Amino acid sequence: MLPLRVKQFLPFLIHNNRFESYANKESIPEVLDIMSRRTSLPDNSQWALQMLNQEYDQFEQLFRHFFDEIVAYVESDFGIEIIKPQ
Repeated sequence: MLPLRVKQFLPFLIHNNRFESYANKESIPEVLDIMSRRTSLPDNSQWALQMLNQEYDQFEQLFRHFFDEIVAYVESDFGIEIIKPQ
């Protein structure tokens, strides 16, 4: 279901633990720097970091709510039990 470019790049992301770096607020500057070098989009990393720091609590609350909904969906629609960390 993924575009070909993503399919080709996905093994690199997995091999280099790129997704794990997204889980850590301290790693976000490096992630944004890498992304800004690999895309044609304008580099707004400093603004993004400022917004992240300014709105972090709200982002975290929204993410946790969203993630709970994803877990509930997967459990109910696919019959998969997801064990949540304590």
